Amino acid sequence: MQTISETTDPAKRILAFGGFLFMSFLGILVAYFDPQKVSFFPRCLFHELTGFACTGCGLTRGFHALFRGDFSAALHYNALFPLYGILLGSLYLHLFLLTFRGKGIPLSPEKCFRLLTAFLIIGIIFGVLRNLPFYPFTLLYPF
Repeated sequence: MQTISETTDPAKRILAFGGFLFMSFLGILVAYFDPQKVSFFPRCLFHELTGFACTGCGLTRGFHALFRGDFSAALHYNALFPLYGILLGSLYLHLFLLTFRGKGIPLSPEKCFRLLTAFLIIGIIFGVLRNLPFYPFTLLYPF
């Protein structure tokens, strides 16, 4: 039985390579340019429209801080930063392995669905908690 991580199709490997290059390019941009000093990084549309911080608010600044070696600042910008780091790091590794080996990280569709569902539930709860206007939840607000 073939899992979703195996492919012999050259088109899928080329697509995985494109995703790998794109993530590499974005990582280099975030590492090199400070998101608080340059204006070409997109602003959060949810925050612009509502004034509330979404689950992902602060991640660009957090990754910039991490690439500069400041893990505590990364956590300050987004307390779910380690979870996002694991998710995006796993995706990056998966694309790398799929591109150069033809086999990514072995995950069944059921496991992927369960992991993404758990991530979504955690994200929604975090999104609500970080917008509560009283201590200690105000510490989760990234601005």
